[in-house]
Amino acid sequence: MTDLEDDIVTILQHYRDRADCENNFDELKNQWGWVYDWGTFYGDIKNGHFQLYSLTWVGISTPDIFRYVFHSDSLPPLGANRARLNNALIDQLIEKAEQQSLTEQANTYQELQEQLQRLLPYVSLWYEDNIAFFQDDIHDYRVSSDGNYDALKQVQRLLPATKAQGSK
Repeated sequence: MTDLEDDIVTILQHYRDRADCENNFDELKNQWGWVYDWGTFYGDIKNGHFQLYSLTWVGISTPDIFRYVFHSDSLPPLGANRARLNNALIDQLIEKAEQQSLTEQANTYQELQEQLQRLLPYVSLWYEDNIAFFQDDIHDYRVSSDGNYDALKQVQRLLPATKAQGSK
């Protein structure tokens, strides 16, 4: 295991001990840190059969995820409210934002995020930096905050002036 994996297991063991979970992390042996095969593991999570788990969200760039993850109507298997959060204010803010214009939503989603930060239904352990290196003749590439590669559609490779003139 790498130092990062050791750190994550230590953190999970700390939360397991605080939550009085029965899982023994010493038994979790494969390269992903779990004995389960992926299908069984994810199926158990989707069905709410867990005491503690670790997953990452990838490619989420719109606030639509709030209903799926935090609304009380989105308990598994209907959604991903795996923390079983049941909070009337959170539900009201999600529903309010869904009825608002984009400019109005910004304030509502900010309030929603502040409430979620107070409640802390999840502990985020994963933070990424998205960095791109490219040659001087590559233009119009913008790194996306969620790590997707959509910007590749706009990328251009500029030919040096001497090559461009010689190819005519």
